[in-house]
Amino acid sequence: MSTPTADYKFNQIGIRVSDLQRSLHFYQDVLGMKELGHMEFDTIKIWFVGYPEKDAGAEGSATKNPVLAREGVLELIWSENSLKNITNANDHPGFGLIKLCFTVPDISACMKRMEDNGVKILKQPGSPHGLDVAARAIGTEMPDQGKNQGLWTAVTRVGFVEDPDGYLVEIVQY
Repeated sequence: MSTPTADYKFNQIGIRVSDLQRSLHFYQDVLGMKELGHMEFDTIKIWFVGYPEKDAGAEGSATKNPVLAREGVLELIWSENSLKNITNANDHPGFGLIKLCFTVPDISACMKRMEDNGVKILKQPGSPHGLDVAARAIGTEMPDQGKNQGLWTAVTRVGFVEDPDGYLVEIVQY
């Protein structure tokens, strides 16, 4: 028996960006996402990026709107009316989006790629240095206060970098 929500999908998340070209470089050139579509209006530009679907060439995979028919879409929203100084919870604890997370097969190679592309690295995987970045973003006590130790053990394994607008980007090996 199928539930009424059996075919629902989490489609996309939109983030405000202050410089569309800089953000496109980070998400496309550094992280390897591809443009799925875009819309441009008088005072706003919206770009949709994501990873190619493994069955993109399979029969029946084509739809009228491929952006809406898939999962894992990142919507980059630039507006000439956007406030330039509030884009992320990393710099502004208590505001909006906490982080984006990307899973990769080789975390060391990914972090090297980040470094080679001049991306700001906040925490290297395997190191406890930088756990305060995660604590501040999610609004919890710092790791040295002895609370949430299971969380800090798990977070030690991951890396954190910053996108061009200061959004926290978590890198996890699968």
